[in-house]
Amino acid sequence: MKAAELLEYSEKFKLQVVDIDIPQINSNEVLIKVVAASVNDIDNEIGRGELKNIFDYKLPQVLGSEISGHIEKIGDDVKGFDIGDAVYTRLPIRQLGGFAEYVAVDVDYIAKAPKTLKLFQSSTVPFPALAAYQILVDRLTVESGKTLFINGGSGSFGAGAIVIAKAMGLNVIVSGNRKFRNNAMILGADKYIDYKVLDYTQVVDRVDYVIDALGSDHFEDEMKILKTNGDLVSLNGIPDNAFAKRQKFGWLKKHKIKKMSANVESKSDEHRVKYHYVLSRENGKQLKKISEIIDKTDCIKKIKFERGVFKIDQINEALDYVKKHHTEKVIILF
Repeated sequence: MKAAELLEYSEKFKLQVVDIDIPQINSNEVLIKVVAASVNDIDNEIGRGELKNIFDYKLPQVLGSEISGHIEKIGDDVKGFDIGDAVYTRLPIRQLGGFAEYVAVDVDYIAKAPKTLKLFQSSTVPFPALAAYQILVDRLTVESGKTLFINGGSGSFGAGAIVIAKAMGLNVIVSGNRKFRNNAMILGADKYIDYKVLDYTQVVDRVDYVIDALGSDHFEDEMKILKTNGDLVSLNGIPDNAFAKRQKFGWLKKHKIKKMSANVESKSDEHRVKYHYVLSRENGKQLKKISEIIDKTDCIKKIKFERGVFKIDQINEALDYVKKHHTEKVIILF
């Protein structure tokens, strides 16, 4: 089968498309014939070696963490799924391999794809939707009626976060680019701020939760608009000590992360807010709930996302596209 491998970490890395064996499955796995794989910023971050302090892969490594497709084989202990089922998954961060024609996945990490989306569209859902779900449910345990501000909410993450947050009864304010405004409002956002027209710090104040999708340069302003003991969650920022503990890292990695996070931990104490770093993780049960939310939300099929479509032989073009257009989802069609 065709697969796209990372051979070495480099600022100008290129994946190599190779022919490798179709993976064998164990008793708790399914073999998925991939229909589409989504390309994300994290694929570029891994290729450049920016996550080596957290996850240092043994190269060569097939990249890709989001896929959708049909089940082709089922392990002896697998229940609840049949051959031919349309499924999607966010692969474990330590076991990537989505840029391939076939992927073996533990059944605990998959779910049946949303019925209201085309299967290739489903490949763009798991990473951002699981991140949003895990932030709002696992890390924050949000309360209905409170206010969430999403900074950098343009694109697929913002879409997933808005839908899930509204399903939980939150008031949602989003800051992003002008192109995403209509989609955000259709999805249920209560207020949308075009960051090129208006400085959100002048009109947003005392919110309960902030999700940062832009990075550590924005933390200071985001902390200022939070209530005392409010929560700032970062997707693209600095790992914190709690994250290191959840990942069960060894002493050396924990020590490195403690040094990396010292400044942001100090800033959060100064502003009397709580800081969290979240990297979405694989979870089939949560994906099942996300499918149910999507299928109950008729508005999702009304919106349009800009999307680049590539074939596996164009994987490096797809990665370059994502690098230049961070808010747009890109898929590899098989």
